[in-house]
Amino acid sequence: MLLIIIIITNIVSTTYADHIICESIRNNTDNNDDDTFNIFNVGVTKTKILLITKQFFLFEIDIDSLNAYNDKLYLNAQPQSISKKYPYLWNYKRFQDIKDNIVDIRIFIDDEGEWLCFIPLLDYGIGYNLETGEIVELTWFVKVNVADEKSIGTNETYRNYVFRYRQSTNNNTKGIQLNKDTLMDRKVRNSKRVELMYIWANLCLYSENEIFITTYPCHKIGCETIDWGIQGGFVVKERFYLLGKDDVYSFPEKAYTNWTHRYRFDKQQYRSFIR
Repeated sequence: MLLIIIIITNIVSTTYADHIICESIRNNTDNNDDDTFNIFNVGVTKTKILLITKQFFLFEIDIDSLNAYNDKLYLNAQPQSISKKYPYLWNYKRFQDIKDNIVDIRIFIDDEGEWLCFIPLLDYGIGYNLETGEIVELTWFVKVNVADEKSIGTNETYRNYVFRYRQSTNNNTKGIQLNKDTLMDRKVRNSKRVELMYIWANLCLYSENEIFITTYPCHKIGCETIDWGIQGGFVVKERFYLLGKDDVYSFPEKAYTNWTHRYRFDKQQYRSFIR
C-alpha cells in the first residue's frame, strides 16, 4: 500500500469531489493574466492517498483508488481541514511561523516511519510523523539557488525524485530535468542534509507520443525539450504522473532507470484522470 499526497489549492466543500479537484487544479481567480498553477506538490508513503491543498484541506483516499493500468484516480473522499485532521500540527507554533513561506512539501520514509515535511525557504522546516503525531525540527533548509527544485513523491525509503526547469542551450525554451535525492541519515530527525544522487537528466520529446531521458541536451540527440508546465508529480506502481496546468502526463518509471530506450507517454485532462 502507498500514500500519495497531492497538493492542490482553492478546494471548497462539495459533494462532487472529482469536480472540486478538477476545478481546483486550475487557477480560480478572477485575474485571467494570473496563470499560477494550483498544484503545490506530491508526496508518497505506504498506506493511503492524501490530497492536500494550499488552503490546508485534505482528502484521504485508499491507494487502490489509483488504477495504473488505465491511469485513472477514482476519488470518493470528502475534504477535511488540516486543523481538524491534525490539530497538534496545526496549532504547533513552528508550523504557524513557517506555513506562509513553505516552498516544498514532501514525504520521507525513514527507519521511524513516514514524515510529512514542510520546508520553507532559507529556514528550518518541520517533519510530522503521520503515525505517531511527533513533530521534529528539520536540520536542513532550501537555499535560493535550489529553490526551483521540487520533489516528486515515491515510496522508496529515504528517497524522492526531484525536478526543475532549465533553459535550453540552443534556444529560448525551457525544459524539464529529473534527478533523485536522498536523506543523508537513516532518520529524518538526524539527517543534516538531503543530497542529489545523480547528474541531472533532461526529459526530451522523441516523437509525438514518446519521450527519451538523457544527460545530453535534447537538441543534440535530435529531440525537443519538454515544457508541459509541470508543478508537481508522483511515482506509484512503477509509473510517473506529472501534473501540468490542464493535463496529466504519465509514463513508465523505466524511462528514468533505463536511459537507452524511448518510452510512450500518455496525456489526459484532469476530468479524464480523476473519476
